[in-house]
Amino acid sequence: MVRGVAVSASAEATRIAFVTYGAKTTGQIAESLRLYDADDLGVSTVATGQAPTGADGDQFTWPSISPDGALVAALQTGSDIGFGCTVYGADGTKHLQSSGLIWPAPVSWTSQGPRLAFGGGRDTGSGELGGLLVWSAGASKATPVITGLKQPLTSLAWTPKASQIAYAVAQPSGLQSALWIVNADGSNRHLLLATGAGRPGRFAPVSFP
Repeated sequence: MVRGVAVSASAEATRIAFVTYGAKTTGQIAESLRLYDADDLGVSTVATGQAPTGADGDQFTWPSISPDGALVAALQTGSDIGFGCTVYGADGTKHLQSSGLIWPAPVSWTSQGPRLAFGGGRDTGSGELGGLLVWSAGASKATPVITGLKQPLTSLAWTPKASQIAYAVAQPSGLQSALWIVNADGSNRHLLLATGAGRPGRFAPVSFP
């Protein structure tokens, strides 16, 4: 079964990343992160995993392929699996594995580099929920841009010139949501929009033309 909401295409749509589900076993369901290549009309398997049935858990949530089609980022979500962000090469090689995140946000690629921005703080025991990290292709780890946020990120996007990142945050209680923008090095962070009480924190995806 193809999960239609988990499809991501490269800039020229020469490669498409998607998720399929396989056979169920006791309490588990097989998952595969797959890649379609338009040049040879072939489909390859990038990575496989298991997710618990009947739980909010997924090994390959929101797969996102880089504009050049060389890398695929996917999130692990769910308390039974653990939260994290992993970047795979088309051959399944892991280029980044960042685990132990809390409430990771959908990722965003730049066209240059490329670079990847993703959200997710670490559980320090002090109530920290949110953070923003940037990874450059070839680097051994991601660099924290913002740490210590008390609200989880719900979406994010690079500006067209990749100099800034816009991101949305929402308190779990839904009492306040906000849209922020920050330079890629973490400087000049400022509020663009804040909303009052309403439906518990949900923003539409942040995007730029």
